[in-house]
Amino acid sequence: MNTLENPKQHNLTKLLNSVKKYSNEFIKVFPLDTAEEKRLFELIKAAYVNGRYDPDFVVTKEDIDALVPKLSTHNARIRKTA
Repeated sequence: MNTLENPKQHNLTKLLNSVKKYSNEFIKVFPLDTAEEKRLFELIKAAYVNGRYDPDFVVTKEDIDALVPKLSTHNARIRKTA
């Protein structure tokens, strides 16, 4: 979704707050209504930087198994609206 607000924004929390004005699709993927949902969202945020620059950053197989379906769903929704 292109909101023209800041096309170079990489802070997922700011992006979430920005896009929820226009669509609730992202909230459906990351509802943030449980501690586990919040933890997974924070893991995605951390992975953006730490995955590149922190050699000790680790994502468990269980977390990957929880995140892949969410990210696949999100990707499919983006492609559908693009």
